[in-house]
Amino acid sequence: MIKRRNGDVIAVTVGLLVFFMFTWNYLLPSFLMSLGGNDRLVGISFSLNFASYTVFQFIGGTISDRIGRKPLIVFPGYITAVSYMFSSLCRNVYVVVVLLAIAAIMSALQWPAMLAMIADIGEGAGSHFARMEAFVSLGIALGPFAGAILLPVVGVRGLLIIYAASNFFISLARHYALDENFTNEKPHIPLWSNPFVDRTHLILALAAILTMVAFNFSIYGPFIQLIEKEIGYSDARINLSFFYGNLIGAAIGFAVGELIERKQLLFSWAMGLFIMESILLIWSTEPSILLLVIALPFSQLVHIAYNIGLSKMGDADSKGRVFGAVNTLSGLISAPAPIIGIKLSHTYGKSAPFVVATVLAVANASVMLSLKWDRAATIRLG
Repeated sequence: MIKRRNGDVIAVTVGLLVFFMFTWNYLLPSFLMSLGGNDRLVGISFSLNFASYTVFQFIGGTISDRIGRKPLIVFPGYITAVSYMFSSLCRNVYVVVVLLAIAAIMSALQWPAMLAMIADIGEGAGSHFARMEAFVSLGIALGPFAGAILLPVVGVRGLLIIYAASNFFISLARHYALDENFTNEKPHIPLWSNPFVDRTHLILALAAILTMVAFNFSIYGPFIQLIEKEIGYSDARINLSFFYGNLIGAAIGFAVGELIERKQLLFSWAMGLFIMESILLIWSTEPSILLLVIALPFSQLVHIAYNIGLSKMGDADSKGRVFGAVNTLSGLISAPAPIIGIKLSHTYGKSAPFVVATVLAVANASVMLSLKWDRAATIRLG
């Protein structure tokens, strides 16, 4: 009962933070340019944030396996609040980039601990992962809508201040709401031991890497926003262009979690990524809000299947390391994607990053197919 309540607390609070974050997140390239940045610096900033966010995930997951999930979930949030508060006040674009990287490191320490706390639920964890992703999609959908309303009143700096305050108060709420009685059953295991124990784990890790690289060449990178800016979208319209697709994604998350956990894990992961990247490739040649609305909900299927798949790796004393190790590996490899994507778009056209993402989605589907025909792996994956 307590573990399930913890899962609900994480789902709701993550959703709230995502909501406040996405009041300004799609405006980050424009904000950095207003401080004197350019396309190259925007690409560097995104890559630095991705690298910072992922390098420290293995450390965060490993520490959470040793001292518990709750300390890693609560305390970095206070430092994140301070980082964003200073970012909102700073006028130097390079200092802002560094502060954003510090905040990304704090999130990296938190994320594997939160995923491991949900995975600790055991049977039914998939529904909680789906619920969390649903709240995330709801936050992504409603955040830009709220940002479009608040932007003329408080500006991007004001939105950053609101986000900093939300980090502080949500960390305080987690301190009192999360309940953990943590004991380390395997203290003799070395901190840096290999968390991957068989072929299935290695294939899932490869699929995770391909997925994250594809995401960084598309929805995680600045490419959608930069194309919209190029064709004359205002900051408010950029925010609103993501609203409907993510709202549909939230509804999907509330509905399909149990189905993905029990029946369609590999299919949802493989086909969700391929369909989304294919539609975004078409969108990059003929941008329209309708195509974004169709494409974005498929990312929800991928995120749910991704977390459920990783939750089936390792035991209760190593899940933090599993999430941390896979996310660190995938993040390190995918971190250069925004910089590479910017260079590709300048050389071959604005669709180039989306072509790469689609090719990676095909490769990921091939990896998933190899597990689909592996009966033992299918049994282990439920």
